[in-house]
Amino acid sequence: MTELERVIANAKALAQDAKTTWGGMNEISEWDSLEEICGNCGKIAELGGRAALCVEQAAVDIGAVLTSEEKREAAVQVVDDMIELPGYLEMFDGMVISAIFAFVVGTLNKKFGNLWPKVV
Repeated sequence: MTELERVIANAKALAQDAKTTWGGMNEISEWDSLEEICGNCGKIAELGGRAALCVEQAAVDIGAVLTSEEKREAAVQVVDDMIELPGYLEMFDGMVISAIFAFVVGTLNKKFGNLWPKVV
């Protein structure tokens, strides 16, 4: 499988994950308890890890030289664009997704160092 094919496969898997993630949190009733809010944030974190890897691979494939911050912003934007939340949550979702990404990427950096895109 070529690098391009891997990026396409990852993007397709990510798109499917986003549909599944969004389908489980697109109603007000799915955000009405602390347990559900924490569970939904966990789902976004899992999706975020995949998005970060997709961005990393795409950057490598096209030879882009991006800072870590630019890659994180790109991954946040990918997830934010894929997940449609109820209107009252859309105002805050970018900040929440960004915070979740910071946690996910920070955890991966602590565990694997800067080589985590090659390890995970």
